[in-house]
Amino acid sequence: MRLHEMVVAGAAALVVAGCGGNEAPGGSGDCQSCPVSVTSVSELDAVAGTGQVELAWLVPGDATGVMIRRDTTGWPETPTSGTQVYDGSGTSFTDTDVDNFTEYHYAAFAHDSKGNFAPDRAKATATPSFAAVSALKAGAAPGQVSLGWSIPVGATSVTIRRDTASFPETAASGVLVYEGTATTFVDTSLVDYTLYRYAAFSRDAKEVPNPQAATRWSRPPGWAKVVGGGGTHSLGLKRDGSLWAWGSNSGGQLGIGAASPDTCTDYSNSGSTPTPCARVPMRVGTATHWNVVAAGSAHSLGLQKDGTLWAWGSNLNGQLGVGSAPMEVTPKQVGTATNWSAIAGSLHSLALKSDGTLWSWGSGGFGELGLGATGDVGVPSQVPTGSSATWTAIAAGGSHSLALQSDGTLWAWGRNTSGQLGDGTTTNGNAPKKIGAATDWSAVAAGDYHSLALKSDGTLWAWGDNSKGQLGDGGSAGSPTPKQIAGTWSRIVAGGSHSLALKSDGTLWSWGSDSVGQLGNGAAPAESTPKPVGTSTWETLSAGQLHSLGVQPDGTLWAWGWNSYGQVGNETVGSFPSPTEVP
Repeated sequence: MRLHEMVVAGAAALVVAGCGGNEAPGGSGDCQSCPVSVTSVSELDAVAGTGQVELAWLVPGDATGVMIRRDTTGWPETPTSGTQVYDGSGTSFTDTDVDNFTEYHYAAFAHDSKGNFAPDRAKATATPSFAAVSALKAGAAPGQVSLGWSIPVGATSVTIRRDTASFPETAASGVLVYEGTATTFVDTSLVDYTLYRYAAFSRDAKEVPNPQAATRWSRPPGWAKVVGGGGTHSLGLKRDGSLWAWGSNSGGQLGIGAASPDTCTDYSNSGSTPTPCARVPMRVGTATHWNVVAAGSAHSLGLQKDGTLWAWGSNLNGQLGVGSAPMEVTPKQVGTATNWSAIAGSLHSLALKSDGTLWSWGSGGFGELGLGATGDVGVPSQVPTGSSATWTAIAAGGSHSLALQSDGTLWAWGRNTSGQLGDGTTTNGNAPKKIGAATDWSAVAAGDYHSLALKSDGTLWAWGDNSKGQLGDGGSAGSPTPKQIAGTWSRIVAGGSHSLALKSDGTLWSWGSDSVGQLGNGAAPAESTPKPVGTSTWETLSAGQLHSLGVQPDGTLWAWGWNSYGQVGNETVGSFPSPTEVP
């Protein structure tokens, strides 16, 4: 058979590979008098899977078969370019000779039994792939980080890499930590206080990595179950007893000195003044014997293991208890006592000693110091018990105070404009007043204008302002007396106008104002009944004015809510409506 030139015959033109014996009259071999029409494939479907591409097409009625060709640089232009994948009369084919994460360009050429090809081709593109690692767990301990993951469908192994400057971007960058088929690994011989950034890349049987990775950071020795949320700053203890702080440092409340690593501006207020801050946790001094922390509006309190009490930050109302200096930028010991056992702070400070005595100082304009008068006090002063019992638990609200006594009774004092004292009135009180007759109270928490308490049977009670749903009873009307909230609970904390609580199974629930994501469950702008925050379990909680913090059983610390001043601690600014890990 002689080869002839390609001939175009109208809209249904074909590429004539040869006349197939149909020479022109006279046997001249001139194909111009014998054009044959083959219709082009109208559509080619290509569906990528893991390690394969499923192809499908329709064979035109005047064709006897279809040739499929592919290339990785562009669509094959002719029936001889690229790599042949298939040639036959079928209407589908699965291409398995492919690599994951490589883009393949396919072209389908219709032809007749004599090798005449249609003039045009149908095209499709597909990229085989497999799933990325969906989540990487990282729990820190002294000198090590315990990692965990799941190998996704389509993958056969995992590569774990780490770096300290940034998350590894590829499966070849950073330092190789692990490579294999296991789902856990302990990265050892690490340097404490160094921030390690991990990336987990899934791989297929050909050891091709998925370019998308699950990332997680971790900083040995890991977080202890002690955190504190303040007005715009946060505090946390590491497992070795070291103290860390982040967020606004406008009044020295971070305790890291006069200099701050960052400058923050309230992103919600274009006219706000730049404020010194830290967007990630900064170590406070070198001590490793901190035991308890509490964050006030713009000051901080801490107890060391020897029972000493320390304070730093703003002192405009005497809330540090160390004299008349307007602020202290590093921790300063409060007095010489060594038997302090519990602390709480707002614009005023409360503290318990191991002998059951209660002490207060700082802002006292509404009687929140419980000393029988109003006015600020610059040094710790003992609060009378009003009974023969001793004090066992304390909470500092916006301008009111709550406390429990050893006989299980509940006491309150200070501002009461919203009924936050729980005594059935809206009258302020400057001395502790017993609330109700119950003797089975076990925990208390105080927000700006609302209060929470637990009983020993796990029932939760709330009272005070409810304009944002912070009482959790499904309405917005306040209550001047405690009212029960459904459920069985084990731990409570109160923010400015929001509430957090743990159930007995360790799950976290929140309600109240969610104006900047402080509930952690996307309930904006508010939620009037307890709603779960994810499905994880938690061990301890803290609530700031507009942000929240929690520690999970693996020692990881999470924060969410308002973050203008870095109080969430994840290197960025902007509100976070769900928990984000703090390094």
